[in-house]
Amino acid sequence: NLTLEFRPGLLLSAILERKSLILKNIFNIKTIVLERFNEFLSGKHNLTLHEDIHNTFTSKDQKEMKNINSNVRIISTGLPNSSTNFSEAALSRFTIIYTKSYESIEQKIALQSYINTNNLIFDELLIPLILDFAQKMDLNLNKEFTFPQIINSIEMCSRLNTSMKNPDCKKNLGIILYRLGYGLLEKRKKTFDSFIKIFNDLGFVLSNNIKPKENFDINDLKSPLVVEKLNGYNGIKSLITGFFIKSSAAKYIDEPLAFNPMFSEMLDILHLGILTNTPVIFEGMPGQGKQTAINYIAELLGFQITNIIISRSTKVEDFLGKTIIDHDEKNDIRVKIVETKLVEIIKNHSMSQKTIIVFHNINHASSAVLEVLVSIFDKHQESLLLQDGSTIPKGKLNLVGIFNPQNGYYSREKLPSSLIFSSIYHIVNNPKENDIFSVIVKLFEGTKFEMEIDRFYERFIITKNEAKESNSHPLTLNDIVKYKIFREVTYDQIDENFISMMIFAYRFVNENDISNVREKIGLTKSKFNPIFIYNLEKKKLLIKVSENSENCITLKLSSTAIDVESILSEIASLTIPQKHCLLFLA
Repeated sequence: NLTLEFRPGLLLSAILERKSLILKNIFNIKTIVLERFNEFLSGKHNLTLHEDIHNTFTSKDQKEMKNINSNVRIISTGLPNSSTNFSEAALSRFTIIYTKSYESIEQKIALQSYINTNNLIFDELLIPLILDFAQKMDLNLNKEFTFPQIINSIEMCSRLNTSMKNPDCKKNLGIILYRLGYGLLEKRKKTFDSFIKIFNDLGFVLSNNIKPKENFDINDLKSPLVVEKLNGYNGIKSLITGFFIKSSAAKYIDEPLAFNPMFSEMLDILHLGILTNTPVIFEGMPGQGKQTAINYIAELLGFQITNIIISRSTKVEDFLGKTIIDHDEKNDIRVKIVETKLVEIIKNHSMSQKTIIVFHNINHASSAVLEVLVSIFDKHQESLLLQDGSTIPKGKLNLVGIFNPQNGYYSREKLPSSLIFSSIYHIVNNPKENDIFSVIVKLFEGTKFEMEIDRFYERFIITKNEAKESNSHPLTLNDIVKYKIFREVTYDQIDENFISMMIFAYRFVNENDISNVREKIGLTKSKFNPIFIYNLEKKKLLIKVSENSENCITLKLSSTAIDVESILSEIASLTIPQKHCLLFLA
């Protein structure tokens, strides 16, 4: 009881419906796909559907479809010099017309037309300012601010203006240009003054709050986002920009977070992205607080978070659904698409508006997966093509991408430019020493080990620098959290120096590096030789850091049927570092 049918794809669907085709980035199409349409693109302009073996559209004896070109035209676009991806035979099917970039006067006319055609809420008198900004970015900072970025800034400004009663268009545009331009600056310490001068020269007035502070008082650090009511609506206001997101579920939360300039900046960027319905992409090494910032703003707004982890083996079907063969109650075969969580959220518009979808490790995405990400992130693409050939409207999506450079190597070039230019792309700098200290203070305040703040900070900085010099695994803010967790659980059981040795010294591979770090952070005198003691009567395992330790870790045994002598013999055969690892596992 199996019924099979031929279902046309995008190209054939358009041809059958007598619709013309606009194929963007046509040179990305694989040659094998294009060759399938050779018959249609040349000669008789017919199409033979060899695939229609079940006679869904054609008869059994006649698979050729004729006279289908009367209302169909194909227009394609592609990037300069990308035509080399096609063979000469494939190129001969098309008439290729090269178009040059807009001149400045043409850009102004094109932007005016774009604003009017799309009914954007934007002051056209500001167009020369945007064009001047792009020109100065290129001349002063050698940083191209492309035409798609200009379009993105105008659209963001329009959406921002729409959300306000009496918008200040120039102020809004200034903040947006700041975020889009500053986010892609890499050597900010050298270029920041030149960057700010561009805004001053163009007459943009930027709030002092938006500029990151080099020095700050830890006691003055407060969340840049506050819960407020505005015009009868509950929501979250940014103290940096003054912008407001409506959310009936918004609520105040109290967490031990260090709202230093780096962290507050990420929160404000997320706030702007959600408000203007613009995807955000954070680029930076793990352990900078990116996920913490996302979790915090989601909790403030009362939103859910869906985390999608991308690996090198991630496939398109992992995003858009898998085809499986199943049986119904009559044991008949059914072919169906299993929906993914992503598709489920996109289909449910009420859910998607209150969910932040986070795509982790987009640097691992294959070219096929990146194409799907582009279609998800691009606001000009209103629907999403699913695996079964159907489409679903995207609606309003709150999207965040995280790009983690591998071992400090920035391979941003592999990302499609359309993905970067349709987002607020922000390079997160590694935390400075005062950022690190503020995090330690906030996490350690109120704990039993609050007096360890200065000593831990000193050890952290020493180890961080040693790891950088020896090209070892870098120390991150996550290591501060790990230390806190271990100290809270084992405060009355294990010496702080043992936890420090595991967190700091044992991250190195080379024995000389381990000895060097132990010496520099003052752990050479600490002789840890763990002792393991079984108390079968009380069903407990006791572990001391050393023979002279007064305190110990106590673990409950699930069974007394243990060959204690054999186990202790095996433990005795371990090296001291191996015993340390065993204690750490315990």
